[in-house]
Amino acid sequence: MHVSRSMRRGFTWVEMLVVILVIGVLVGLLLPAVQTVREAARRAACTDHLKQLGTALHNYASRGGTFPSASQVTRDASGRITAVDGWSWVMQMLPEMENKALYSKIDIHTDLPGDTSNAAVRKLLDTQLECLICPSYDGPRFANPRTRSGAITNYKAMGATHWESLSVNTAVPETPKYLPGKSGYHPDGALYPGSVHTSADFKSDGTSRTIMVTETAEPVVARWPVGAEATLVGLPPNVTIELPTSVSVSYYAPTGFDLKYGKESGLSPAFKTYLDGDYDDPAEDSYLPGKNQGTRGPSSHHPGVVNHLFVNANVQTVSTKIDPALYMFLITREGGDPTGEFFGY
Repeated sequence: MHVSRSMRRGFTWVEMLVVILVIGVLVGLLLPAVQTVREAARRAACTDHLKQLGTALHNYASRGGTFPSASQVTRDASGRITAVDGWSWVMQMLPEMENKALYSKIDIHTDLPGDTSNAAVRKLLDTQLECLICPSYDGPRFANPRTRSGAITNYKAMGATHWESLSVNTAVPETPKYLPGKSGYHPDGALYPGSVHTSADFKSDGTSRTIMVTETAEPVVARWPVGAEATLVGLPPNVTIELPTSVSVSYYAPTGFDLKYGKESGLSPAFKTYLDGDYDDPAEDSYLPGKNQGTRGPSSHHPGVVNHLFVNANVQTVSTKIDPALYMFLITREGGDPTGEFFGY
């Protein structure tokens, strides 16, 4: 049957607008879901990067007897550190990362990362390693993006709870914020300049409850081969630490700790970790471990969380809102402090 031209009709403007509106709403609903799925995949890939580093750290310890130090150091005849001028923990274990060819480009025992007159050293400093970049990180991959020099890492050793503790293994040591009766206790983290630890050195706190490596979104002082730039601390300068007097415990904690965490905690509201720093505001939470020009502490471009590698090679996701006392307990090497709250028991 023939249909007359007058009986045919297309979409009216109103109908087209309705269709466009429906499509827009569907896209608006789907886009966040797609972004969430993509971020989940990126975070999983970041976790895999950290697991690979954990495997390499343990393979290095199996080969050499101890974990690598966060940085090689120079000592005088008495054993005092005179310079943190050597290669990073990543550089030391390149053979365990299936990168022996790159490791062989320089002599790790005689060459120094600061010797930029050495062409081989310069080339090494500018060599990017994809396994050291978090897939969610969207910042510059070089310390100097203009010249594309100084390849950075998004993964650094957790050297200590606070700068004064980490400084004990530098050429200019300061007095840590707390002084337990253990000789040689500071730095109080798992991996720091000149450290020579084994898994047996984490008896009281346990290898599964002590952070060894953390993510960082640091874009400037983060060249992966340079030991002095491969370590960080977890607590900002305003966090004070003492042996609690309001409760009967034998371990040190941030001032005001009362065995409670989060909103119920007696800690000062000003106390927080670098994880929760407002890095968009240069006047707040400036990051100055080693009193260098760094701009980030433990941090990431994952929404609300930062991945951490523990000594036992397990990777845990840590909320940026974690209680500062609990975060300190996860950092200390042999503090005898509680971490069960983080693990749910």
